[in-house]
Amino acid sequence: MNSIVPEPNVWQETEVKGDIPFKLFMGYTEKVQWEMEIEKVTYNEKYLTKAKKGNPWIHRGELVGPIDHIEPGSLVDVFTSKDDFVGRGYINPNSAIAVRLLTRRPGEEIGRDFFRRRIEQANELRMRIYPQLNAYRVVYGESDGLPGLVIDRYGDVLVLSFATVGMDRWRDAIVEGISDIFLPRAIVLRNDTRLRLKEALPLEKGVIVGELPENIVIQEHGLSYCVDVMEGRKTGFFFDQRENRGMLARFIEGDTALDCYTYTGAWALTAAINGASEVWGIDNDVGAIQLAERNASLNNIHSCTFIAMDMDQYIEQVDKMGKRFGCIIFDPPAFIKTKRNMAQGLEGYLRRNAEAMKLVKRGGLFVTSSCSSYLSWDGFLSVIQKASLMAERMIRILAHGSQAPDHPILPALKKTAYLKCLFLRVD
Repeated sequence: MNSIVPEPNVWQETEVKGDIPFKLFMGYTEKVQWEMEIEKVTYNEKYLTKAKKGNPWIHRGELVGPIDHIEPGSLVDVFTSKDDFVGRGYINPNSAIAVRLLTRRPGEEIGRDFFRRRIEQANELRMRIYPQLNAYRVVYGESDGLPGLVIDRYGDVLVLSFATVGMDRWRDAIVEGISDIFLPRAIVLRNDTRLRLKEALPLEKGVIVGELPENIVIQEHGLSYCVDVMEGRKTGFFFDQRENRGMLARFIEGDTALDCYTYTGAWALTAAINGASEVWGIDNDVGAIQLAERNASLNNIHSCTFIAMDMDQYIEQVDKMGKRFGCIIFDPPAFIKTKRNMAQGLEGYLRRNAEAMKLVKRGGLFVTSSCSSYLSWDGFLSVIQKASLMAERMIRILAHGSQAPDHPILPALKKTAYLKCLFLRVD
């Protein structure tokens, strides 16, 4: 590693958000599999078909025998009771997902070369998909054979997120590999996802290599966007909606548009450059509205008005005013975050889609999405059909979309297919 890497084990307490302490990680500690024999665990053969299909998750109930003595995050080899090799991965006895497989090749060494090779392979795929772009998701966890890891690229700035203790152990190797492959100006750690809490990992974020440029600007569909990789949602930008935003140009006409939950203003600005005469973008986050306004100015777009306001209150207000829009883009956060809040989340999708759909002019366009992995395509379609009945509107599906191909779907693991988007004509 070069000299810009800070000294390891330097931590600085930062602000407390709610009841969760945040730490700013100012260095990284090498955490490797010690030189010892990798322990074996036994897989119940009745689940073997699931593993053979390519599912990298092995749940606690699928293992035979004790595992509590094994250190969380260490490597294990998984065998059937007949001593057939299933795979090698890392274990967390304290998690419902006990083992996440890294390889199905017997004896394949898990080390620096392994992680560098996997990251290179993932990046080569993205370069084939988007040869003209330098901003995309480089690694999408399980779909790229690196469960628990997300890497996003914003030009010469790379953003990492480690969700599991097993992947977090290899932070040093992964940072070193990224530094060699991309020669980045900066590497940012965004370990502030609540998934880490399930793994008893601290929430932390910070610049761990280099220095951030004053402005990070990326391009999408002819538009430029300023990105906040330190404080922005996810890692700063929603790459997953790229293809769906591009599809908007096929359907939008020269009428007014409303972008619900606008964040960076990406949907709103896309609508504006594709013919929408006037666009409103709403978000309850003042910082997001300021970022959206900055992006409108950056692109010299003057037809967008951004408002910091609760979305439910805004819809209620404009409904009372009798205002209607030629196009409404409804791209909310996940209303269903866990199985336990499924009923509540479904009610949220149903009610809010119905209320928004009422505001579409007859013959107008309604673009609606769900990013909840707990809601299937069939479930989403059912919700939208019920919402149209509540709104007393007839709908026709013009097109549908999923996540962008830099978020590839692993068929054996349904949770990797999370994004659903519908383009509807509303009569």
